[in-house]
Amino acid sequence: MNATSFKMLIIGLSLFGTVSFGQVTPWEMVEKMGKGINLGNTLEAPKEGDWSAPLEEYCFHDFVDAGFTSVRIPIRWTNYMLDSTPFTIDSAWMDRVEQVIDWALDTGLVVIINSHHDDD
Repeated sequence: MNATSFKMLIIGLSLFGTVSFGQVTPWEMVEKMGKGINLGNTLEAPKEGDWSAPLEEYCFHDFVDAGFTSVRIPIRWTNYMLDSTPFTIDSAWMDRVEQVIDWALDTGLVVIINSHHDDD
């Protein structure tokens, strides 16, 4: 699987986790997304912490308390993956990404994952 295919798989899986078997129409999802916040400069920095403080679980509770119902999480993959076949992503990075997404989902936020700053 090449890097582009992998990115599309990640995006597809993230959507599958939110929209189950087409039961939610795009219009319903837009309504559910409501007021959103963008976590730019966090997981798409060359290394987490380079451009802003690393994310912590309380952040997502604060977002919900402030009235947000969705969160966009830009993620850079290329700094954490092999440059050639099989383009494996570092397992510690995958665990970290999963942790952040789980924190967001646990608070009831709609999660939008964006592959960001990857030059491939």
